[in-house]
Amino acid sequence: MMARCLPSPRPSGPSAICGAQPPAPPTSPFGLAPRVCLSRPLAELELRLLTLRLLQTLRFSLEPDQDLSLDMIPTPRPRSGVLVRAAAKHSAP
Repeated sequence: MMARCLPSPRPSGPSAICGAQPPAPPTSPFGLAPRVCLSRPLAELELRLLTLRLLQTLRFSLEPDQDLSLDMIPTPRPRSGVLVRAAAKHSAP
């Protein structure tokens, strides 16, 4: 019955206009409204401490011969990602 009424229905929604699915909206793990996660400051402190510890104990370097051209939409970012090598820092005796 539906095929008789609409023999070739057109698709609707963002994919019909853009030709592809729109990107997923950005997430906010702690919330943006007045009701936010109570442990947000603690989680952010832990992330800072973890980052500091990684920077103190590891040496980071970019892999050679990478294409670092940028995609500018929605924000600037490397088109193919970035490969980074992490190696332990050698402490002086």
